[in-house]
Amino acid sequence: MNRSAYKVRSATPEWMDSASGALVWVLFAAAGLLLIWFIAVLNGITERGEQRRIQQRTTGSLILADEKRAQPERGAAVLTASTEVPLR
Repeated sequence: MNRSAYKVRSATPEWMDSASGALVWVLFAAAGLLLIWFIAVLNGITERGEQRRIQQRTTGSLILADEKRAQPERGAAVLTASTEVPLR
């Protein structure tokens, strides 16, 4: 007996099979782009940490040059800590 005589045709249209295949490839591409973005962010964080470590070794300061420009100047009273606690 011939095995192919009992095969049943697929109930899904042919375009749906190709559309689902295309959707899988689009999702793979999106996942790849997301992975590349995540690796770039991690690389940026690592580079920033290495710059901060070099900055601390050479000048003793943890604040990088671009952070100094981004922060507004604060008064000395804001930066000092007081050990006196008012009693109530």
